[in-house]
Parts: sequence; C-alpha cells; structure tokens
Amino acid sequence: MAGSFNLGKGGSQAAIITYGSTSSQPRPPHIYDNLTAFERAVDDALYIGGPRRLRYAVDRAETLLRTIRPEIQKIVIMLTSGKQSEPQDVPFLKESFKTLHALCIKVFAVAIGNDHDKEELLPAVDRSEDIFTVATFGSLAQQAQPVSKAITERSGQV
Repeated sequence: MAGSFNLGKGGSQAAIITYGSTSSQPRPPHIYDNLTAFERAVDDALYIGGPRRLRYAVDRAETLLRTIRPEIQKIVIMLTSGKQSEPQDVPFLKESFKTLHALCIKVFAVAIGNDHDKEELLPAVDRSEDIFTVATFGSLAQQAQPVSKAITERSGQV
C-alpha cells in the first residue's frame, strides 16, 4: 500500500505506530522517506498484546504530526481489526479524533475482518466512505491498490 503514495525524498513520508495495551514507541517513531526502509519497519514492527486501545496510537500519531511543517498535508491511515477492548476508552478516542481534525489531519480507516464497530470509527473520518472494509488480513494485499487509489483521490493527492 505504501508504494502507492510516492514514498521517497521529495515525495511522501511515512511512519508506523502499532498499538495494543500501549503504543509501540517509547520515543517518537522514525519517519521514513524510503519505501524499502519503511517496508522493513512494517515487517519488523512490534506486536503488542493486551486490550485494543486505538486511542494510544491516535495520540502518538498526533504528537508526531505536530512536528511536521504546518504547510505539509498530513494523512493518517489506521488499520484496525476490531472494536476498542475498553469501552471507557471510546470517549477518549473521540476526543483524540477531534484533535486530529482540529489540526487539519485527514484520517482514513481500514477495518479488517468483521469484528470492527463502524460507529466507533465514524468520528475519525470526514465521510463514512473513508472507512474501507477488508475481509481478512490475507486479502489486504489484493485490496491495497484500490484502497490506496481511493485515499489518494479523496485526499487531493492525485
């Protein structure tokens, strides 16, 4: 999917944030402008067990994106495979999404499998069409091209 976004010097940059009961990075994540290095980082990303707490990843993304020059368009693509494990986190997650919107950060969601809650993801996106559904992790690779094309078009990066 990252290959569709012109990742490279003078083009797009990307970072990866994994989450579970915490977010993956004790320090700010590395920002990649090299597709090969980014793909390696995705392959080497930590698995974090425990409850699914998306708000930690959203808050980490917001912290990272605040360091990017204001005139640069910022996009978050969230991949999630289910609902928040902690129902008390949902109001905090909504507040985190509001912060992203206040910073003019465009958010897209890729919901994998059947265990997601679309209502939980709606506050993240501008339009419900910005939530993409993929049947399984196995089918993610074949859906990457149409999803990334739609994100490119909807974010104005055509």
